[in-house]
Amino acid sequence: MLRVHQGFEEIIDSLSPLDVDWMDDVAEAIMDRIRSLEMKPEYSREDIAALVEARSGSDFEVSRFCVGLFLGFSKDKLEVELKERLGEGGTGTKRYQKDQEFFLDVLEEMGLRDAIIQAKRPDTNLLFVTDGLTWKARQNDLRKIVLRQNDGRITRIYTKQMRDQFVDDLQTLKVEFGI
Repeated sequence: MLRVHQGFEEIIDSLSPLDVDWMDDVAEAIMDRIRSLEMKPEYSREDIAALVEARSGSDFEVSRFCVGLFLGFSKDKLEVELKERLGEGGTGTKRYQKDQEFFLDVLEEMGLRDAIIQAKRPDTNLLFVTDGLTWKARQNDLRKIVLRQNDGRITRIYTKQMRDQFVDDLQTLKVEFGI
């Protein structure tokens, strides 16, 4: 094959749109797992076990992502915290299956139950703040976010131009929640 010199414009002109979803299979599995936790005033150890329970390594990865999301930890931070608290023997599905009670003890000690209660409160408001011209090129993704707002999963979507409304809404929420 001959090596050729191509220009930037030639490459740009040859680009075509890809038909892809903004949410991959793992993200969808995480959302499904979080949605599967019913909303209630208190959560038990059994609820934590149900969140973490997995039949395979990939299912357990979804479990770990969910735990990290509830605790506000990155994947790396969660791994460090689990290693520190669990000690030798790993942090994956085999470790969980080997000693579920200890693993659940560690998750509770890390504050998972309280984090779930806080996140799953029915009065929680998710505010989505975004901006940038890239959305003009990703209109289908933005449509999906708007659908989530319209079906009640997002309270309000804001852009930079909506700053005053955002500040007003934050003040309203502050009064409503007594903070």
